[in-house]
Amino acid sequence: MKPPVRVATALTRFVGKIALAGLGLVAFTFLIAMAAAYPQLPAGEQRQLLIAIAIVVALIVAGGMAWMIHKLRSEVERDIATARGKRSAGTYEPAQWPGRELH
Repeated sequence: MKPPVRVATALTRFVGKIALAGLGLVAFTFLIAMAAAYPQLPAGEQRQLLIAIAIVVALIVAGGMAWMIHKLRSEVERDIATARGKRSAGTYEPAQWPGRELH
């Protein structure tokens, strides 16, 4: 059986996921506002700078979301392996990477 997760660890994970989701929502709202205001944006270098900032923010948020999904997937795979008895609870063997067969 998996040892209980400490309260501090659980709260840290939860707050981190909420913060990342909030950042994604802010970035998405910013991109929608940029698209709606595109004709009213100042011409020239300021327009290019605002568009570049929007693209960079979107890429950072997309990377964070992909990383979060990857972490959740590996945690779920580890929990499944523990439940099936293919690994001892509470230990992590570096040679066993998520997604590979456990022997």
